[in-house]
Amino acid sequence: MEQTCALFICDGQAAVPAPPENAPPRALEEILFRPLLDWGLAVLREAGVPELAVLCLRSSAPIQNHVKEQYGDSVPCFSWEDGAALRAFVSGRDVCLLPEDSLFLQSEGIREAWLSHNGSTGQVTQIINEAGQVCAAWYREEAFADWLAEFCGNVYNGRAILESPLQGGIHNAEGDCRRGLRDAYELYQMTEYARQAILERHMRRGVRIPCTDGVLVAPDCVIGPGTRILPGTLLKQGVDIGADCEIGPNTLVSDSRIGDRVLLQSTVCDGAVIDEGATVGPFARIRPGTHLSNGVHAGNFVEIKNSEVGAGTKISHLTYIGDSDVGGGVNVGCGCATANYDGRRKYRTKIGEKAFVGCNTILVAPVKLGDGAYTAAGSVITEAVPDGALAVGRARQVNKEGWELKK
Repeated sequence: MEQTCALFICDGQAAVPAPPENAPPRALEEILFRPLLDWGLAVLREAGVPELAVLCLRSSAPIQNHVKEQYGDSVPCFSWEDGAALRAFVSGRDVCLLPEDSLFLQSEGIREAWLSHNGSTGQVTQIINEAGQVCAAWYREEAFADWLAEFCGNVYNGRAILESPLQGGIHNAEGDCRRGLRDAYELYQMTEYARQAILERHMRRGVRIPCTDGVLVAPDCVIGPGTRILPGTLLKQGVDIGADCEIGPNTLVSDSRIGDRVLLQSTVCDGAVIDEGATVGPFARIRPGTHLSNGVHAGNFVEIKNSEVGAGTKISHLTYIGDSDVGGGVNVGCGCATANYDGRRKYRTKIGEKAFVGCNTILVAPVKLGDGAYTAAGSVITEAVPDGALAVGRARQVNKEGWELKK
């Protein structure tokens, strides 16, 4: 597909007919955590189109900002006023036009339509779905120039794009290519269709989903065979899950890598790496920058942020570990916390191999517990604890005899 390029066409309007002021443009409406714009560009890239761009038929700063943030200079974003720049972009190439509300068009269909177009003498080859709607079209450069002259500079409804009578070939789209996203209900319908298709694909590959209620899986998620996904689980973009895991119920995972045989129960996990055999939850939060090594247990109401936790360490309940390097085989008791912030800067805590952190211990960073060190329950630790030592950092108990009677 050399000497080709593609334009994803955005009309800049919101999907809902009477949107609130902060409603996103239709191209940024999300289906399974991915904006329509990203769906379209992904299909075009999978089809092998070497050069991609976005064309906004209305001025739309949110779309331009999204393209710049996600794709940098690799995907230029043109407005309808940029006719000269657009002509320079497509110069000498055939152009594929893909409107923003074309959903579930397959990359194979774009490639096959290109082969048909390339072997014909026609100026345009339309890709048509079963309802007779034009989902995309290949244009020769001169035909695209005519299209540009007709449409650029006019306030124009993107739903009608490519619908004008054309002299050229027709390619029937495979699968369930659809057009239309006029309101919130159609957005729901498209989301549900995509959701079921993605879940079916994973189940065909050995992922077990006994009940699909509330299960949303982003299109780029990787899930290993034998893994069970339970109700109420949301797997957002950038998630890679190994084999024989159990994820859920009521679990949210994003931008994380999960090893084999991991249990995540009622857990929020974002930007983390969790190695083989770890168990997390229920009601735990694993925040960005965290790495849980093999066999780590992080129990109920545990929060871990930007920390390395060694193999076999147990952090059972009601504990906060932030900005810390925790060795393997450590036991952290109930109600502990690393005090990592002094109001201006954050500091790291280091806990050695096989240390024992007693219940209700506060470790005031920067501080270090040596290998095999112990802290007594209820201690506030502000100084380094040597290897194998016991640190007691609490006031001596005093009993006031007869205090209640005097009161």
